[in-house]
Amino acid sequence: MISSRDRVFLFLLVLATFALFAQAARHTPAYTSMEKKIAILEAGPQNASQTVNLTQDELNAFLNEGGVQLPNGVSNVKFDLRPAVVHATSEVNFDQLSEGHGGGGNPIFSALFSGTHDVEAEAQASGTNGEGTITIQSVKLDGVQVPKSALEYLIQHYVKPKYPQAGMTSTFELPAKIDTAVVQQGQVELVQKK
Repeated sequence: MISSRDRVFLFLLVLATFALFAQAARHTPAYTSMEKKIAILEAGPQNASQTVNLTQDELNAFLNEGGVQLPNGVSNVKFDLRPAVVHATSEVNFDQLSEGHGGGGNPIFSALFSGTHDVEAEAQASGTNGEGTITIQSVKLDGVQVPKSALEYLIQHYVKPKYPQAGMTSTFELPAKIDTAVVQQGQVELVQKK
């Protein structure tokens, strides 16, 4: 016969086992793979260079499972990677996104960029000599193409307050000694150099 003490111990053991399984199940395999690849990138190349390929599934999992703190008001981010092109979709609550810095002076654009909308963007993206470049090609709001003047307003009043260096074309230093970044079908190839 099992004593009360043994039952309690057995119960705690079963509870701990379930807790471990629940902890492991919080993230998808793609998220876990992305975490491992980030650790490899942070450690840097062991030889003269190393190549790490990040898949769009890994990027999407990492973004949507808490690996990155998304701006308040941005959710359901999904990347679709094509040669030299990043296609992204997300849900954006412009009221939350603009909290703390207002919406700007144009009443037409302020009305357009309020509430929650499905946003779709396409950009050319590349990285060479340790420098990344992203050039926005198009943006759609609820499936409707955003005119260039409205897009410039969007960047000026919703993006630049949080990311002052951002624009229609943004250039930035690649992190972690990454020398090149090549967007390919379904993945981005990162090459680090010592």
